[in-house]
Amino acid sequence: MAKISKGQNFGKWTTIKTIRHKRDSGKYITKWIAKCECGNICSVNGYDLNKGKTTQCRECCRSMPKNLLGKVFGEWTVLYEGEKKNGKTYWICRCSCGNEVNVCSASLLNGVSTRCLKCYQKTMPIHGYKCKDNKHPLYDIWMGMLARCEHENNNSYKNYGNRGITVCERWHSLENFTEDVGSRPDGYSIDRIDNNKGYYKENCKWANQIEQMRNTRRTVFLTYNNETRCLTEWAEFFKIKADTLRKYLKRNTFNRAYKHYTD
Repeated sequence: MAKISKGQNFGKWTTIKTIRHKRDSGKYITKWIAKCECGNICSVNGYDLNKGKTTQCRECCRSMPKNLLGKVFGEWTVLYEGEKKNGKTYWICRCSCGNEVNVCSASLLNGVSTRCLKCYQKTMPIHGYKCKDNKHPLYDIWMGMLARCEHENNNSYKNYGNRGITVCERWHSLENFTEDVGSRPDGYSIDRIDNNKGYYKENCKWANQIEQMRNTRRTVFLTYNNETRCLTEWAEFFKIKADTLRKYLKRNTFNRAYKHYTD
């Protein structure tokens, strides 16, 4: 998801500044104060701005025309009223390429839909940010990284964005991200070297599932003779199970464990 900046336009909205909004649950989320072309100033969810779910204030929405017959929206020409879905009004529209599609009235008025999917795909760059048929191999990893850190509705946000983990500005571009991390080895995913720091080139690497499991906030690291390993790696070194070592350490120091299992 692209990063929003001050003074950016989204339909009739112009962003002014960010605010911290407290939910009923007590959790704080970030919202944008934005000004509509009519002069109204409201707080708006940044995710909704990026997704085109909101492009104007409620008063402007109420003043929208209801009969769209014959009107032109981008490359769409409205032919006749279509079948309603979930109580919403739809219109049969013809694209400049000749394709006819049932399009939601709000999508036309808000500028969310301006042409058919085939015409939209032709204008997409090779990385294909949103085009399913033209995705870059690292697209899902890149989007997942941004979602965990910046989307309050993401299930993992509490362990990332809410904890202060951010994505560097350079990596808000898919091209920059793929240039810095290179090709993804089979079975590997992006991993942060220091779990208390964000996503940027110097702090990230490709890691397999075992390496990622060993590099979490809950991982216990133990040092003996200036050699530091996680508990699982020490267990492999001693040729015992990790649970066996964990239980032994509840009653003994690691120095004693080292001598016990190496003598």
